[in-house]
Amino acid sequence: LLRNGRNYLPGPQRKVRYNAFAALPRAAVRYRLDDRQQVFANISTNFRTPTEFALYDSYWGGEIYGKGANNLKNEYTVSQELGYRYIGPSLSFSLTAFHYHFRNRLVASVVNSGGALANSTINGGSQRSYGLDGEINYRPTAGVSIYASGEYLHTRLNDDIAVNGDYLPTKGKRAVQAPSYQFALGTTYDDGRLFGSTAFKMVGRQYSTLMNDESIKGYGTLDVSIGIHLAGLIDEQ
Repeated sequence: LLRNGRNYLPGPQRKVRYNAFAALPRAAVRYRLDDRQQVFANISTNFRTPTEFALYDSYWGGEIYGKGANNLKNEYTVSQELGYRYIGPSLSFSLTAFHYHFRNRLVASVVNSGGALANSTINGGSQRSYGLDGEINYRPTAGVSIYASGEYLHTRLNDDIAVNGDYLPTKGKRAVQAPSYQFALGTTYDDGRLFGSTAFKMVGRQYSTLMNDESIKGYGTLDVSIGIHLAGLIDEQ
């Protein structure tokens, strides 16, 4: 990937040339225990380049809105997963353990630019995340389905982050917008005349700053719907 551009707006990034190349090896294996059970494992790599908007200064109403950065690197990720899956006539479930290692994590943030706050993308250094994902689907009878899922997530920043010529002591902190747990429960019903569904989701507390000094409390949402198939009623009349 080659980006070669010129910025005609005021700002230090008059000309930007950005090269990006990465080898992305992947491997996966699956073993069937029987017709209904299987175990699986995979390892994969991925990378993400900074967006073009992250490279230039941008302005709104004559004031700086976005601060460009010319020291960003490609975000590179190594992912491993190991899991078990069961698929039955009325019951299906899976459990997956995962581990992700990020290098040069691209983090959207707000920085001080000449006394004004501006959106920017910074290098978040190295980060590790691991946890468990589980889901189960049960169909006790025709027209009825129950689904549940949950996740435990553990995240840690491995580096102090350089910002404005100094370092934030972020090593050992948790990643932002990464709740330690979340789970969901949903149901559906349809007898050919009446139908409905419910969907409940609970999300744990998540930090909103790299220093973990501000957070969003855990919250839950509930959606309920109910309806009737009119086509059958019209045909009967």
